[in-house]
Amino acid sequence: MLFLLRIAIFALALFLLWRILREYYDTLKERLPRRAKKGKKVVEPRMESFKKGERVVMRIYLPGVASERDISLRILQESIEVRADGRQESFFKIIPINSKNRVHSKKFEPPVFEIEME
Repeated sequence: MLFLLRIAIFALALFLLWRILREYYDTLKERLPRRAKKGKKVVEPRMESFKKGERVVMRIYLPGVASERDISLRILQESIEVRADGRQESFFKIIPINSKNRVHSKKFEPPVFEIEME
């Protein structure tokens, strides 16, 4: 009887571990940016930056990108990584920044993605 109880507890522990890992995988899958579809060329987008008072504004041109959902912005310690998936091509750009800078705002009005840094 004790043997069956141990097997039941072990099976329950495995089931709970499976559920936790499954939820983690689903959450991680939602956060990951969409990958470029096969056959699409990955290019570096054109970018311009300028000062606006105390802030730095960066405009990244992403022709063919339909919505902000197709853009992935990853803020790292010393850089910003921008990925976007357009109709005919995918875009990838790494922008070096000062570690003290912070993103104040971002907006997308096709085809321009604008990032404002403090």
